[in-house]
Amino acid sequence: MQEYHVLPVNPVGTDGAFLWGASWDKKNGHQKISSMAAFTSRRRELEDLERAQQVQMQSMVRLVHELRSPAAASKSMVATLRYLEPHDTRLDKLLARIEGRMDHLLDLVNDILDLSQAKAKRPLGQATALDLVEETRAVCQPYLEDAAAKGLTMDVELPESPMRVLMPERAYHLIVSNLVSNAIKYTSAGSVRVTLRREGPHAVLTVQDTGIGIPSSEICHLFTEFFRASNVRAGCTPGTGLGLAAVKALVEDCHGEVALQSRENQGSRFRVRLPLVQGIGSSLLAAGECCGQVAAVDAFLQ
Repeated sequence: MQEYHVLPVNPVGTDGAFLWGASWDKKNGHQKISSMAAFTSRRRELEDLERAQQVQMQSMVRLVHELRSPAAASKSMVATLRYLEPHDTRLDKLLARIEGRMDHLLDLVNDILDLSQAKAKRPLGQATALDLVEETRAVCQPYLEDAAAKGLTMDVELPESPMRVLMPERAYHLIVSNLVSNAIKYTSAGSVRVTLRREGPHAVLTVQDTGIGIPSSEICHLFTEFFRASNVRAGCTPGTGLGLAAVKALVEDCHGEVALQSRENQGSRFRVRLPLVQGIGSSLLAAGECCGQVAAVDAFLQ
């Protein structure tokens, strides 16, 4: 059996102090590197990385606000021009194009901010025990009209009893709205189906459509930032390529999983699995500010 003994080591500048955790291997005569020194070094690196992420996040927030303000002002001016010239059809068509461009810019700005916050593990609000049944119903309600306007059938199937998951409300809203809006956007005929059900200790949200689907060779890239499938680009459908990357980051931050099944020209099926919370006080549930900060609570529930 290998034997290790802690021996005094005098690093430069330590004045006789020894390096904790250093040891001498009698068999091969190699001195072991101190685990404590390695831990301290890694901790400093992590702290430096966290500070850099905070600076990057603050810069991103400032940039988003700088971009959002002129876009919102432009939309206000478009509304004013439309009010002043309500019967000018040529002007109305031009204003509609300008408004569409501004909406696209605002979508891009918001997606960049959401993705940056998710990747930086920055909370999107207070983590609470959300009832996914009520939250899913509320988020899907506005999209029923959007689907009907395109001639699509949209079904939302929810259980009768509450299903609670520990996460910020805004994070769940972003997950559902991204998946449902994409399903409607990329489906020209057929249906969109949203279901929520319990699978053991997990809540499973499924969003399925009969849309354009994803080429099989590109499915592995779909959750990559700024990636857009070739058939989507060919169809000139507007989008940022950031929504699904944000969905993946938000789901994983809440200890969940997201999966995709898709076939080109037949449709896609997104499946989000999140851990349920049961039998725990609301005061403890509200203790964390984001899912990443309540890992101990989540472990207790499992």
